[in-house]
Amino acid sequence: MTGYLKPPLNLLYPHEKLFLSSSYCSICKNLSKRKLFLNRILLNYDSLFFYTLFTLAIPNYNFSISPFFCRYTLTNRYYLSDNGLLDYFSDYSSLFSSLKFLDDYHDENPIKSKLSFTLFKFLTKTIKYISHKEIYNIIRSKKDQTKNEIEELIEFIQTIIPLDYINYSYRKPISIIISNLIKLLFYIDAIDDFEQDFKNNKKNILIDLYQSSYNKITQIKMKENFILLEKIKKECTFSLNLALEQVDILPNKDFSHIIKLYFTDLIPFLLDRSLLKNNCDQIFCKYKIQSL
Repeated sequence: MTGYLKPPLNLLYPHEKLFLSSSYCSICKNLSKRKLFLNRILLNYDSLFFYTLFTLAIPNYNFSISPFFCRYTLTNRYYLSDNGLLDYFSDYSSLFSSLKFLDDYHDENPIKSKLSFTLFKFLTKTIKYISHKEIYNIIRSKKDQTKNEIEELIEFIQTIIPLDYINYSYRKPISIIISNLIKLLFYIDAIDDFEQDFKNNKKNILIDLYQSSYNKITQIKMKENFILLEKIKKECTFSLNLALEQVDILPNKDFSHIIKLYFTDLIPFLLDRSLLKNNCDQIFCKYKIQSL
């Protein structure tokens, strides 16, 4: 479920690209200072969403951007300095990389599963600012097949987000945005794997949520499950619109356009791409995506 949140750079304004690229380089530099070289190799964009979202709740958020020569890429780059907030969110890159390996641990063959769990444990030990107790609660929740994975991950992310450092009136919008983001990412992942999971009788959020004695999902082809597709459309459209409404409530407007693009362009594109993979029609994007 991780790795989806690569920002749509071609839709950003120049100052937004500079903010994100310098934040990304700063996370890399932070990991380098801590000699976490594997974490640098596995550096991902997911952490940038949560960092940018958090800054929207801080009026007059102060930071500076400075040039440097990157020995890793042999190019001139920029890094961002702030009051230490980015140091905290640097751990998010390591966290999301570790969660990817945790997913592989549950899904892959025995040899790859063992390697994935070893990498998961290694990465979580390097995390400095996020409670290890909370991280290992995720392991226990994944073992409990009766629990709703979406609710478990929402609760986990909201626990580790430092909401105590922002005004109380902005905590609820942040929580709502995160909740709906996670729900949407789960839907993308579940749509991607729908037919394979249905065939192999594996756990899939869409099947679990909508399978009932009154409305059985009986067709292996998603495009033949018309009621399911209509529910996907309603649920995801609601979440996209609700998240966008909450962004407008947050006080710092400097980079709100970045977060809005995730919900107006990136996630609708990912949803439609997953639907096309299952030979379904597009639902969310106004422009035509080339069939896969």
